[in-house]
Amino acid sequence: MDTRKLYDEMHWFAFYVKARHEKKVCERLTQLNIETYLPLVTKISQWSDRKKKIEEPLIRGFIFCRMFLKDRIPILETPGVVNIFRFAGKWTIIPDYEIESIRIALEAKANLVLEDHFILGRKVKIIEGQFKGLVGRIVTLPEGDSLYLEFEKLQLSFKLKVEVNDLELSDEAIS
Repeated sequence: MDTRKLYDEMHWFAFYVKARHEKKVCERLTQLNIETYLPLVTKISQWSDRKKKIEEPLIRGFIFCRMFLKDRIPILETPGVVNIFRFAGKWTIIPDYEIESIRIALEAKANLVLEDHFILGRKVKIIEGQFKGLVGRIVTLPEGDSLYLEFEKLQLSFKLKVEVNDLELSDEAIS
């Protein structure tokens, strides 16, 4: 892409944000008059005594901002923003049609399910909850909120009750 076009035209960019800070970051950026998009889905959350409808991000840990690349500094300095999304070391422009496609699908109440690429054999690290820091290999795919993890050196598998949102792919060695 022409560098001049990258800097002189408004584009959508994705930003990494801290876990569970997506809505707050969008509020802060909106107050700075920055155009943001946070695709939200409504889910029913089961509590011990009731069910409640909640809105949560379709893509956890990301927000989208339409901006000139030269204006990225105030966004990066916003509390909760971690970094701008890059692919192969380069800033990645998100095409308008991709943002619009997500909007149309959500407005049509499509049942969008984000594929996390948690596949058999992949190493994962638990990043939230009581098992935080644990690293294992997926032995069975998540069904509901349970997951089987294998610990190779111990030659053991455990079934853990873990939210898929509390996992991240890991490159750490399993010990």
